Amino acid sequence: MVVTLVIASCSSGGTNTGSDTGGDTGTNGDTTQTTYADRLTPKYGGIHNRIRTSDWNTWDYAAKSDMFAPSWVAEELLGGDWTKGPAGTKENDWTLGYGGFTNTLIGKLAESWEMPDGETFIYHIRPNIHWWNKAPANGRELTAQDVVWNIDRQFTTELSYNHNAYATLGKAPTSAKALDKYTV
Repeated sequence: MVVTLVIASCSSGGTNTGSDTGGDTGTNGDTTQTTYADRLTPKYGGIHNRIRTSDWNTWDYAAKSDMFAPSWVAEELLGGDWTKGPAGTKENDWTLGYGGFTNTLIGKLAESWEMPDGETFIYHIRPNIHWWNKAPANGRELTAQDVVWNIDRQFTTELSYNHNAYATLGKAPTSAKALDKYTV
């Protein structure tokens, strides 16, 4: 698979400078690359395909050792600012995600965050975010306590990605606590 990707990246495909929504495959099989008229405006829609080498047997991201599952079924505290990626300023190519690139982060569930020292993160949770209006949460507002519960679960559930990638190496958070309704 790696060899195929390297060969594909070295091919001399055409370039489309229109403002359509994505790359296209030409009649001769070459993949065209699209450049957008307005690189800072998100283009919505499309299809995301991902190859899996195992059966997908749960949507419970704490019961699956897959680092991509949380973003498929739940929003994250922070994420990559796509305006700083390939469609924007190109500060990050997102090859390895946004981890370690703090200057390319943007708040998602957290409207802001701070690091008062080298061991502490303080997240300020965005108010008025509500769970889906179905049992068991019934549309109630997301609180700091929900985030604490999730952090604890992610690092203590034996099959979760965060437990296997960080907790087993002693790199998990030592504690998580709600300081008030919107601060973790």
